Amino acid sequence: MTSETPNKLSLSRFEELLDQHGSDATGWPATERDAAQALLTMSAEARTLQQRAAETDQRLSQWQSPEASPGFRRRLLADFAAQQPAPSWLGLLMRQLGGARLAMPAMAAAMVLGIMVGNWLPMEGSSVDDVASDDALSLLQYDLGEEGEW
Repeated sequence: MTSETPNKLSLSRFEELLDQHGSDATGWPATERDAAQALLTMSAEARTLQQRAAETDQRLSQWQSPEASPGFRRRLLADFAAQQPAPSWLGLLMRQLGGARLAMPAMAAAMVLGIMVGNWLPMEGSSVDDVASDDALSLLQYDLGEEGEW
């Protein structure tokens, strides 16, 4: 970095100010404006840099972007539409049914109902004693191809 005092501005910093904020002194940072003005009064090179920046500012302010032709706009929009993926049937169905606004509460209610029904139903048929019954053993023997009483 260059050595700068509050009252003195280096030429390289002045050039950075011109590049960043333009040639108009009102656009320069207030903390460096006085030092930049002082440099302008003392340095011919600083005045040359400001003149070049003013010319660049003028050219930029006069530049206008070209208008896009109607044909170009149509092609651009057609290309954009062609790149969009086709909506899935599930997505269309979700939008028709209200989307997540209705689906999420319905899924939450189904989950709560499933937990409640699972807790209320008797647990018959799941104990070891029931599985070891004669009927279950005979079915197992039949599945394994062993001879049993059938």
